[in-house]
Amino acid sequence: MLKNIKSRFSCFILKMLGWKLLQPFPIHIAKGVLITYPHTSYWDFFYGMLTIAAYRIPAKYALKKEIMFFPLNFFFSALGAVPIHRKNMQAKVRTSTYMIRYLQSIARGFLVIMPEGTRAKVSRWQVGFYKMALQAQVPIVLTTIDYAKKEIGILLVFEPTGNLTQDLLKIQQYYQGRKGKYPSKSIQY
Repeated sequence: MLKNIKSRFSCFILKMLGWKLLQPFPIHIAKGVLITYPHTSYWDFFYGMLTIAAYRIPAKYALKKEIMFFPLNFFFSALGAVPIHRKNMQAKVRTSTYMIRYLQSIARGFLVIMPEGTRAKVSRWQVGFYKMALQAQVPIVLTTIDYAKKEIGILLVFEPTGNLTQDLLKIQQYYQGRKGKYPSKSIQY
């Protein structure tokens, strides 16, 4: 009951703020890696959390370790944050291993990752999300936050084939024309 109220309230807030929630969450998908593109603003977190609540999906999400300091660490942990050590490769591998095991051990849940790995302009995506999905044998749920169209939500469920180069090209095609809050920060496909 509480989840239903939380979902309805989140949908209401998104609608009041002028956002259109895209297609319903595919109920046949119990777990996976959920990627969101583009990611150019701190506001993406706020809208993303509303969307997760609207879809009523259990989710953990990657968050840079630098933000996980007292007292914010309690707040973000309660919302499902998993700290990412971006500069220490061994810590990064440990975190990836934890996330893969998490996905393998649960019956229902999603891991939310931004493929750019940052809000700053980058020249290419990080591919950790793809490798985690492949190793955990779960689909990749493509979601967007398009500020130009004020659309947010699910685009497609993608099954990775193991061919990283081809799959990334296919995934990126679904994001053609999608605009972040600061379009100059995102790679345009």
